[in-house]
Order: sequence, then structure tokens, then C-alpha cells
Amino acid sequence: MSSIHTNAGATIALQTLRNIGSSLSETQQQIGSGLRVRSAADNAAYWSISTTMKSDGKAIATVSDTLGLSAAKVDVAYTGMKAAVDVLSEFKAKIVAATEPGVDKAKVQKELDQLKLQLSSIASSASFNGQNWLTTEISDIYDTALSNVSLVSSFVRNDAGVAIKTTDVDLAFVSLFNAAGGGALQVDERGLGMIGGLRNQVRDVTASLGWQRVDFVGPAEFAAADQISFDLTLDASVNSGGQTFPVTIDRALVDTVLGTSDGKVTHVGQWRAIVQAALTNASVPVSLNVAGGDLQFTTTESVGHVGSSVALSNWTGGASIGGMLGIDNVLMTNDGGYATTSFNFSAFRVHQEALFEFSYQVNGEPRRTVGIDRAMVDATLGTTDGKVTTAADMVTLLQAATAGTGVVWSSAGSTYSLSVEPRADREMGVRSFVRFDSVIDNFGYLPDFNILDVDIAAPGADLTNYLNGIEGMLKKVVNGAAILGSVKARVDLQSDFTKTLLQTISSGVGRLVDADMNEASTRLKAIQSQEQIAIQSLSIANTNAQNILSLFRQ
Repeated sequence: MSSIHTNAGATIALQTLRNIGSSLSETQQQIGSGLRVRSAADNAAYWSISTTMKSDGKAIATVSDTLGLSAAKVDVAYTGMKAAVDVLSEFKAKIVAATEPGVDKAKVQKELDQLKLQLSSIASSASFNGQNWLTTEISDIYDTALSNVSLVSSFVRNDAGVAIKTTDVDLAFVSLFNAAGGGALQVDERGLGMIGGLRNQVRDVTASLGWQRVDFVGPAEFAAADQISFDLTLDASVNSGGQTFPVTIDRALVDTVLGTSDGKVTHVGQWRAIVQAALTNASVPVSLNVAGGDLQFTTTESVGHVGSSVALSNWTGGASIGGMLGIDNVLMTNDGGYATTSFNFSAFRVHQEALFEFSYQVNGEPRRTVGIDRAMVDATLGTTDGKVTTAADMVTLLQAATAGTGVVWSSAGSTYSLSVEPRADREMGVRSFVRFDSVIDNFGYLPDFNILDVDIAAPGADLTNYLNGIEGMLKKVVNGAAILGSVKARVDLQSDFTKTLLQTISSGVGRLVDADMNEASTRLKAIQSQEQIAIQSLSIANTNAQNILSLFRQ
């Protein structure tokens, strides 16, 4: 009987041990697989998400490595630019010192030559991993499609898919020496030069008063019944018939004006006085002067018509001796017309970033300011390079820029002109004026020499031009350093963010696929404890059956 009880106790202990072992094995498998106990569908979905996140994490890790390379490139270039600023400042100071009377320019030039070598060394040494942003070989540094470099900054996944984002750096603002020119320490071809002849031009012009010149043929003698009659028309134009005055000169008038009684006229001065008296008697608002031994009639533009002109016509009569005295022989006519001013053209190019402006005013109308940029040049001339090569091109461009504002542009050979547009309501002559001024561009003074070519000891060296050019170079280098500084800060921030993002993704993947280690660990410890107790129970049962049997009896 006791044997039966003993075997039963051992059997119970053994079965308990087997159950505990099965639970332990299941828990270990769960921990080993790294998956929680989920349905098959849930596991597949979580596996897909976690796989994508792991893949993105690898891509972002690559971006993080690339950002490190980018940061190194920017750091090297930034360091070089800062060093170039210091050397240029010293270069500028040397030129300022050379402007002082009595300074040995040859000795100063030797110092400048050393500074040139230093600038060359800085530019050539600022290289990282075979890339140099301060010494470049760009065929057209002003073309952003060629001068732009991109730094990988981020990997992005969105509804549209995945994309690589970049931070761009335009080497046109960074390069010190470019093989094809245009570096910060070289001639800047973006300068607009004389802007086709407009730069520094200030014009304030009016048209002239209309006039007509007639001949004088003397001496002459008026008989008692002699007279000369003619019509004088003032300020006629295509938009107005002007006003016509009948004028008469007879013997009585001649003697009255000259204080004589013989009707004789001996010289042009006498004849002018006689004609002026006739004009006054007819209330003609015109001035009369002797010009080159002839008479010139000039309008005063006071008859109320928009024109500005003088025209004599319909001559009748004459003196017995001397006939018309030449008043019927018109030598020259000049209608007042509209104000106009001319410019001498010079070819130029409007680069991508260039913009120039000018202002003008016509006949007291509102002052206008016009701006022209590369897009307008190419659109108007049908070009792609921004070049304005002829005076005719210049006129086409300016006419498009000022269309509908009351001015007309025209060209003749290498010159072009700005005129007031003829209109029915536009006054002519001295009442017609055009003002042109305020020609500016967005670049200001740009260097027209290379830093390596500076020679203040050469005959005729223009120190002022050198000084202005170095100042322009210094501004560009400082601007380039500022750009690199901002890019450096951007790359550093993006690098820190990418590292944090990687940690976050890693944690997210762990939440999706890793087992709940705290729960699994607790279960494992509990089952291991149960196993140890079962083993001890079985050991006790096998070694001391009587004690176990006494337990069952109780």
C-alpha cells in the first residue's frame, strides 16, 4: 500500500515538472524569436512596418554619414574664406598707405606680391576629399545651373514616396579663383559697364522755339505808293492749323521808323526795325532778330496752339527799288518739334542676377522709373544670353520697357535717341521737355582687374581704381564667408537632428517587434522557480519515500 502511495506522489511531482518545463520552453521561444504572442495577421503587418522602418533607418544613417562629409567640406571652405578676408584687409591697408605722398610704391608692391601668394595658397589649399570650392573650373560661373553644388541633407518618406532633400551652395558666391574667370578675386563680368551708354547720364532737355530765317537784299527805296504784304502763321503743326496774321509794310512806315522822308533802306538793321514795327502793328507775338545778315522770326508760343513754328507766305507788292528786299526768300525753317536727346551705344550683357533702372519725365507728366533685368532682355530680343549688341537692339529693349508711357526711342547707326511721343495734346518747342536720370544697377562698383594683376608701381597705376576694386572684392568674400557660415550652421543642425531621428526610429522598431522583456523575464523567473521546486520534490520523493507516504497518510 505504501508503495502505491509513494509512486503516486512521484508521478504527480514528475507531471508537475513536465508542465513547468513546457511553459519554460514556450517562454524561451517567445524571447528568442523577439516577437510577442500575436495573431499571424498582426505579426505580418508589424513585420512589414518594422522592415520599412529599418530600411529607412539605414538610409538615414547613410545621410548622417554624408552630412559628416558635407560638414567637413563646408568647414574647410569657410576657414579658407575667413583667412582670405584677413589677407584682403591687409592688402587694402597697403594700397591706402601707398596713396600717401612720398611712399616708395615699389617696396609696397613687394609686400602686395607676398599677399598675392598667400591668397593663392589659401585658395589652392582649401580642398577636402579632392573637392575645392575656392579654386574652381566652371565654364560660366554666372550660370547657376553650372555653379550650383548640392549637399545631401535628409531622407524623406511621404505619401508621394521617398525623396532626398539637399542644401544648395552657389559657388559663384564662394569661388576666389575660377579658371574661366568670375571668381571673387577676379574681374567681375557681371558689371554692366556703361549700360549701353546710359550710365552716369543726366539729361534735362527741351525742344527749341520754332523759327524761320529769310534773306535780306538791299539797299532799297520805297516810292510813295509802294508796300509789301505777307502772311505770318504761328505754331501750326500736324495737330493744329496755328494762327495766321496779315502783315503790311509801306512807305509811311519806313519813314516813320527811320525818321526819314525818302523811303530808303540801306542796311539789315534798318530793315529789321521796319519789319518789327509792322509786326507790332499787326499784333504778331513773334520775336525778330538779325542772324548772319538775315532776318530770323522766332515764335513765342503764346497763341494757344500746341505747335511751335513760324511760316511766312503769300507775299505781294514790293519796293520800287529792291523789290521784296529778300523777305520772300526763305533760307531755313526749324519747327520746335518735340524734346529729344541722344546716347552713344556700347554693347553689354545683362547677367542672371543683374538689374538696372532709370527714371524719366515728359512734359510735366508723372515721373516714371523703369527696371530691366535678364528675363526682359531675353524675352524682348529673343535671346538666351542676355546680350545687347547693337543700338537697334537697345531701342527695341527700351521701347518695350517704356511702352505706353509717352516716349519714343529710335536708332541711327551707333547712336539712339529718346524723344517725347507726338500726340494731339502734347505741346511742342520749349514747352516740350524730357528729363532722364537716376541710372543705377544692383551691383554697383565691380572690380575690372584681377587681384594677381595689381601693380601699384606701374606707370599710370590708378590707385583709386585699385582701392575701389579691392573694396568690391572684400565685400564679395565677406558675403561668401557669411553664406558658408549659414550653410555650416544648417548642416550642423541637420546632423544633430538626424542622429536623434535615428535613435527614435530604432526605439520605434523595438516597440513593434521586440518582446515585452519585463513581462517575459518575470514569467521566466517564476517558471524557473517552479521547476526548481518540482525537481526538489521529485528528489525528495525518490530518496525518502517513507516521508512522502506519511504526508499522504495525513
